[in-house]
Amino acid sequence: MEANKKLSVSQLSGYIKSVFDDELILHNICVYGELSQISVRENVTYFTLTEGGCHIGCVMFSTVENIEIGTLVQIYGSVTFYTKSGKTNFTAKDIIPIGKGTLNDELKRLTNRLKNEGLFESRPKPPVYIGKAAVITSEAGAVIHDIMRVLRDKNTNIDLRLFPASVQGNNAEHSIISALEKANGEDFDVVLIARGGGSTYDLDVFNSEKLARAVAASNIPVISAIGHESDYTLCDFCAGLRAGTPSIAASVIADINLEFFARFHSALQKIDMGLKRIFEHLSTVAYRNASSIVHAMDKKIISSRWRIISENNSIANSLQQIVFWSQTKLIRLAKKITDRLDYIEESDELSVKNAIAKLESASPLKTLSRGYAKIFGNNKDIKSVYELNKDDKVNIYFSDGKAEAQITNIEGHNHEPRRKP
Repeated sequence: MEANKKLSVSQLSGYIKSVFDDELILHNICVYGELSQISVRENVTYFTLTEGGCHIGCVMFSTVENIEIGTLVQIYGSVTFYTKSGKTNFTAKDIIPIGKGTLNDELKRLTNRLKNEGLFESRPKPPVYIGKAAVITSEAGAVIHDIMRVLRDKNTNIDLRLFPASVQGNNAEHSIISALEKANGEDFDVVLIARGGGSTYDLDVFNSEKLARAVAASNIPVISAIGHESDYTLCDFCAGLRAGTPSIAASVIADINLEFFARFHSALQKIDMGLKRIFEHLSTVAYRNASSIVHAMDKKIISSRWRIISENNSIANSLQQIVFWSQTKLIRLAKKITDRLDYIEESDELSVKNAIAKLESASPLKTLSRGYAKIFGNNKDIKSVYELNKDDKVNIYFSDGKAEAQITNIEGHNHEPRRKP
């Protein structure tokens, strides 16, 4: 594509400035609209004028007092183009309130209506511990990096996930609501809706009724972190928690975990101390009980010892009496037995003497002593000559000894002696 002219940035910026400077309709004019934003820095007042959905940034090199946002004003001045920034501002020389604007009233009416419906009440608060957090913000801005930096510095180990969304412009409302619905379809502990600072009209989307209702309907606790600490939006009121800036929101969820760990550690310490106290108490009770048991046992042992000694003495006395009476009975019985034995001995002595006399008279020795002899042979007493055979060996017993003999001859009175078979 061929261009008619080739210009540098400075040349183009200079040309645009000359156009603004030469255009008389842009100088010494009066513009009216509603004051939607105002701030004062180093005696310079910066404000935004809004009307018909359009916004224009203004600057006034003096301090403006007693004019509130939402006031309908007229400003006098000129349009200025700044070549270095490429921005257009309206440089005001004077500002005059002319009435009350409608934008602020509409926002107040919407705020009151949502409040009366209960959208600002009983919103889910962040849990006591956050493991997973969703962040809805622009993926191109610095907000997500600020949040990640804070969480990293505080070392809270929160699993963070970005749901990219437009946070300014015509598509912002739908983009943020869609991201919030996606986050609600997953298991997150908290959702951060975050945007950096900007003008009032830059934050208009966060005053959207649809977005406010979507935030209030969220099943997951929402932390609203929109703009600066001085900026308030409907999202802030419908969320479970408001944070002044995205970095503050990151600190809030980090501190929730740090506080959880601190409480957990404190609870462990209390449990440890409680267990120690219980152990000490039980040890004391056990010692007291043991001492009481030992004392009671000592008393019982002493009592039992005296009782045993007493019973032993009683038993010893009883045994002594039994022994004494037994001895007496035994002596008496022994006396009776002795007397009886003496009688028996005397009675039997005569019988024994008679028996001895009878034994002596019947004794073979007595017979032998009269000159007789006893012959033993063939393993038996020999009572007849006929029990012997010639050459038999026999033993002959006398009253004073014995003699061995051999039969050489046998003579009988009645018949011949028997022969050896």
